[in-house]
Amino acid sequence: MKKIMYLFLTCMIFSSCRSRYTVIGSLDMLSDRKIESTPDDKMICAGAGGSKKELKKARAVTIKGAVDSILNHVPGGAYLTNVRIYIVENDYLAVSGDVWGKTSSSAIKNITDQKKPNVQNNR
Repeated sequence: MKKIMYLFLTCMIFSSCRSRYTVIGSLDMLSDRKIESTPDDKMICAGAGGSKKELKKARAVTIKGAVDSILNHVPGGAYLTNVRIYIVENDYLAVSGDVWGKTSSSAIKNITDQKKPNVQNNR
C-alpha cells in the first residue's frame, strides 16, 4: 500500500510541475497593424514563438499583446501566417507562426549575426 501511495504522490508532483498549454485556435494570417501585403514581402522567421521555452515565457493577457511580442522580437516583422493561438496555464496567451515582412539589408544582417556562433580565430 505504501508503494502505491508513493507512486501516486510522485506522479502528482511531476504532473503539477510541467507547464500546460493548449491550442485554442489557428488562423491563416494575423496582424495587429494595418498592412498591405505585397509580392516584396518575405518570410523572415518560420515558426516564431512555437518552442516550449517560448510558450512557457508567454505572459500576454490579450491576443494583441501576444502578437506584439512576436512581431517586436523579429526585426522587420509585419504580420504572421500559419498562426496558432495557445492558452498557457489557463492564465496567459501565446501566439506562434511564420513572421513575414519587408526586410532591409540591416535587418537580415542582424538576424544572421544572431544565428552565427561566436567563434574567435587564434592566429
